[in-house]
Formats: sequence, C-alpha cells, structure tokens
Amino acid sequence: MDGSNSFFLSSGRRQCRVEKGAFGGPDRLAGSDFFSVSAELHHIKRIIAIDHRDCGAAKLAYGDASIATPQHETETHRRALAEFRRRVAHRHPELAVEAGVMALDGSMMMFS
Repeated sequence: MDGSNSFFLSSGRRQCRVEKGAFGGPDRLAGSDFFSVSAELHHIKRIIAIDHRDCGAAKLAYGDASIATPQHETETHRRALAEFRRRVAHRHPELAVEAGVMALDGSMMMFS
C-alpha cells in the first residue's frame, strides 16, 4: 500500500480500492450508489477505510490545530472516520466498516 487515503471494499478474496479518504468525500462516497453497486455486483460485505498521517486534506478541512500534535491528528482522523462509518451505516446498514489511520512508516492504528 502506498499510504494514500483509500477505501478497500472486500468480499472474500476480492478487493476494490477507491482513492478517497474520509476527508476527501465522506458525503459523496458514503451516501453514493457506489457502495450499493459494488455490494450487489461483487457481494461486498465490508469497507476498510484507511486515512494517512500528515494529510493535507485534514489540515484543509479542520485547520492547522487539527494536526498540530500526534494526539490531535489521531483524534481528527478518529472523528472523521467515525462520521464516515455513521454515514455508511445510515445508507448501507448491511456493510461493515473497519477504519484506521496509517503512519508514514506503514504502521496502522485501527479504530473501533
């Protein structure tokens, strides 16, 4: 994985990568027919949403203070991904959502 903000739609061994993170379009993606079509055509059961640290979109969306410290940055990602999860659950309750943030070294922190 290259560290970009991504959604992975997974069904068994099938995956579909979508290049938008929680800051790049939760309204558009979570509420769109994209997930409905993918679920129907590919039997998608879950979405894995991954944001990355040092994200310019987070800074633009929430301001400099939102990523000023690692703790602030983690909380900003946690809030954005929780909102994405909430929107997906509202529109697509049949889809599970896993969410996390990736550090620039490739390590992951998953949020429950």
